[in-house]
Amino acid sequence: MLLAKTHQLEASLQDIPDSKTKDTQQMGQQAITGNDLIRETLIMIEYPSIAAIPLGRALGRLYESGTARLLKNGPKLSYILALPTAPLGALLYVWQKLVGDRYVLTNQTLSIQTAFKRRTKQSVRLDEISEVQPHSQTGDTFFHSADLAIIDNHAEQRIVLAGVKEPKAFRNAIQQAVAARAQIAIATARIESRKAQTTPE
Repeated sequence: MLLAKTHQLEASLQDIPDSKTKDTQQMGQQAITGNDLIRETLIMIEYPSIAAIPLGRALGRLYESGTARLLKNGPKLSYILALPTAPLGALLYVWQKLVGDRYVLTNQTLSIQTAFKRRTKQSVRLDEISEVQPHSQTGDTFFHSADLAIIDNHAEQRIVLAGVKEPKAFRNAIQQAVAARAQIAIATARIESRKAQTTPE
C-alpha cells in the first residue's frame, strides 16, 4: 500500500511538463501534494504475549527452567508445568487484552496504546526511526517473543515494545514501513520542487 502511494507520487511528478503554458499553470495549481495523498493508514496491530507482563515472563522462566528432554530434539520436560498453571496463563491473557497494551503501526507512526481504551501512551514518527533492535530475555523463549527497542536518528532509545510475539515479522513490518515512508518523502520533495519551477512568478 505504501509503495503504491509512492508510485502515485512518481506518476504525478511525470505528469507535470516543463513548459510554462497556461495548462501547466493550471496543473501546478491543481497538483496533489504528498500530504494530501499520504493520509494516516493502519498497517498492523500487534498484541504482545503475556511475556510482556512480569508474572507472565516468570511463567516463561519456569517452563524453561529444566534441561531434561524426553527425546533428543523434543520439548523440555519442564514444559509439562504449563498444564497445572494453564488457568493462570489464561487469566493473564485476558488481563493483557483488557488492560494491557497493543502496538500500532501506521504509515506515519509507531505507537503503544492501551488495549481497551486505545489511548496513546508513547509514539514515534517513522521518519525518526533509525533502527529496530530485538532483545530476548529469560522467559521469552517459551512464548516465541522478544522485546523490540526503537532507536531514533540520534542513536537514542525512544520506546520499547515488550513481549512481541514472532518479533521478526513485526520488526520487518516496521522496517518496510520506515523505508516506504522515506521513499515517499523523496518523491514528495521532487514533486514540490517541480511545481515550484513551473509556478509563474
